[in-house]
Amino acid sequence: MSYGLREYLAVLTDYLPIALRETGRPCERLGWGARLMLMLVATPQFLYKKWRIGDCHFEIDALGLSRHSRSGPLVVPWSDVRELHRLGSAYLVGKDSGKMPLPYRCLGLGDRERFEGWAAAAGVLR
Repeated sequence: MSYGLREYLAVLTDYLPIALRETGRPCERLGWGARLMLMLVATPQFLYKKWRIGDCHFEIDALGLSRHSRSGPLVVPWSDVRELHRLGSAYLVGKDSGKMPLPYRCLGLGDRERFEGWAAAAGVLR
């Protein structure tokens, strides 16, 4: 799985208001200035991550998630997942050490239902 800058920015644009509300700052959506700033800051970050991680292959089951990439395997058991957000075009998997986007297009309808079921059973689906 590979995602582009537009998809990455969409995930950030969807998640930032959620993060702000969780810190007590009311925010329904980002204005044009915030989106421009996000684009200026996030683009170099995306390019660095793309270079460091490269394409990803995800495996998801009742035990958790694993991601295989240029930087090596990452195994995340459900007990280490802190939150799973359903955004406009992707899931955002929250762990203690950061967040990992998983675009909907990478999962079939049945896969999404199973994934959300495992997340709900783990108590992390938002």
